[in-house]
Amino acid sequence: MPFPAENLPALIQRILNEDPLPIPASYDPELTRIINWMLAKDPNERPLMREVMKDPFIVSCVRACKQRLGEFVHSCSRSEEAQQKLQRSTEKARRKQEKLASEMKQLAAVQEQELDAEQLEQIKKAQKAIRKKLADVEVKLFTYEQALTDVEANESKEIIGELDKYLAPVE
Repeated sequence: MPFPAENLPALIQRILNEDPLPIPASYDPELTRIINWMLAKDPNERPLMREVMKDPFIVSCVRACKQRLGEFVHSCSRSEEAQQKLQRSTEKARRKQEKLASEMKQLAAVQEQELDAEQLEQIKKAQKAIRKKLADVEVKLFTYEQALTDVEANESKEIIGELDKYLAPVE
């Protein structure tokens, strides 16, 4: 803060009677110039907002931010497409899992009826095949869900990284 104070009256007194604390050297000199310009005690020396927005440094920063934001939005849309594809694949795998579980229940119900040895053997083979398919689907489902979690985590890291770029002082 340019005017540290314990309470509002003390803050007002510091603003009126003292110079602001110096801006740390880690900040861009142009940004320091603009901040000091905006903190001028004499209202006639302080810039209007339209003057600040027309300053070449601010204009270049806004342009750079717009460009980075555009690139970031573009990369997010690619990431969003991948995430949507994973979500569709996950839903498809869940439907397949439900269908196979239903088939297993049907076979179990048929198995309870009086059947000869050959019919029982066919049901057992069908159950074994369904269990194998079900295991494959569950592996796919786990893989898709893990990939979705990874995509979401990476997006969060990218967003935080981009915000850090904008908010970090120049060294």
